[in-house]
Amino acid sequence: MRDNYLSTYEDIFGEVPDDIANKISETVDEIYSRVEDRLAEMAKNLYQETLDLIKNNPAKYEIVGYTECNSRLCYLLGIEKIPLVRVNWNEEDVENKLLNA
Repeated sequence: MRDNYLSTYEDIFGEVPDDIANKISETVDEIYSRVEDRLAEMAKNLYQETLDLIKNNPAKYEIVGYTECNSRLCYLLGIEKIPLVRVNWNEEDVENKLLNA
């Protein structure tokens, strides 16, 4: 993104002075920071909603353990391990889903 802004500036105004280049860099860094913060907030909300769904439906979902997580999503969530979840399917539900597919 930084390079795109600098290139556009150069196309319009010519050579980019150092103070302008620095300001562009600061602005791009701030944009990335805000996007990262918003992504983290959204990921945490989604993760919490998923955990609540699992915990509020013990007949259907069961946490059977945890596994290490090194993904970007886990980084955003600030967690090192995620739950392994067993879904307890009701045979009748499975039959209905197959019939309705």
